Amino acid sequence: YRQNKKYFDLREVVLKAVERLQPLAEKKKIKVSLDIEPKVPLVLGDEDRIVAVVDVFLENACIYNNEGGTVRVILKSMKRDVVFRVTDTGIGIKQEDQKHIFTRFFRTYAAKIADTEGMGLGLSMSKSIIKKHHGVIHVESEGDGKGSSFWFSLPT
Repeated sequence: YRQNKKYFDLREVVLKAVERLQPLAEKKKIKVSLDIEPKVPLVLGDEDRIVAVVDVFLENACIYNNEGGTVRVILKSMKRDVVFRVTDTGIGIKQEDQKHIFTRFFRTYAAKIADTEGMGLGLSMSKSIIKKHHGVIHVESEGDGKGSSFWFSLPT
């Protein structure tokens, strides 16, 4: 695809995305905490596509979270990268499922039970976008019922 590359402020992208997420978080009584550096370097890329990835991470953190759970949103700069991380207290991801989580149409058994609407495309799309931006994308989870943490880094 053709990218509309320009320098943009990932901090603004994240703050607007968190605002859009509020109704869903409130509906499930999820507490959203922000750990966002006051100033992060600009990133070069297609802002609309990065917005889509941020939205996927945040929506998943709410959809696959428990009522009354928490979502922690972190944005910080590290050396030559800006790192965006979303950690939740939700359903978690089994170790054996983590290597498939960014595969098209893959959904864990627990995810299928929690949300019958999903198609397993959001995370594979996210991986493709982040790779095209020369970034890194990753998932961490201690397993079933132990929440998960999704993060990506983009070069500045």
